Parts: sequence; C-alpha cells; structure tokens
Amino acid sequence: MSTGRPRPRRPDEQLVEALVPTPLRVASPEPAPLPTLPAPAARTSDGVLFDVDRPDVAGRVTARALLRAFGWTASLTLHVDVVTGAILITPAADGAHVVGTRC
Repeated sequence: MSTGRPRPRRPDEQLVEALVPTPLRVASPEPAPLPTLPAPAARTSDGVLFDVDRPDVAGRVTARALLRAFGWTASLTLHVDVVTGAILITPAADGAHVVGTRC
C-alpha cells in the first residue's frame, strides 16, 4: 500500500572506527618437531629374506630375486597361505601351486 510518496533516504551505514576493535596479532605457533626414527637394526646373518609384491591380474606373484635366492626352480610345488593380511608361500611336497618356468 504505497502512498505515492518516496521514502526518505537513509544515510549509508558506516562503521564507527572507535567501536571496531583492532585485530590482535596472534603469533603463529612453532611447528612441532619431527619424530626421530630409531637407528636401523644391525643386519644379522640369520638368513631372513623377504620381498613385497602384489599379484598381477592373472594372480601370479613374480618375486624372481627371492626365487633365485631360495634356489626355487621351475616345477617346485608350493603351499600358499594368508597370514595376517600377507601371503605366505612355502615349499611343500603336497602344494597346490607350482613355480612357473618364467622365474
């Protein structure tokens, strides 16, 4: 319901500097020190070898360096087991898997 008269114009709002606090300077925190790693364990001659690999799309694991180090040759039968989320492969006379000829 307009009366046809224009509304009186209000002055633009402005911040009153005395009422706006100055931002406090905050010192940036010191970065946390990086953790120190333990010294590498001394190598022992206990004959432990391991490798990390993943099966390819056909399910083959190609850890050739380990096969050679173990002396595992083609046609050796193996037992494959999953232990705590890792695949453990050991030679076994009644193994269901065989070392292939491409090793």
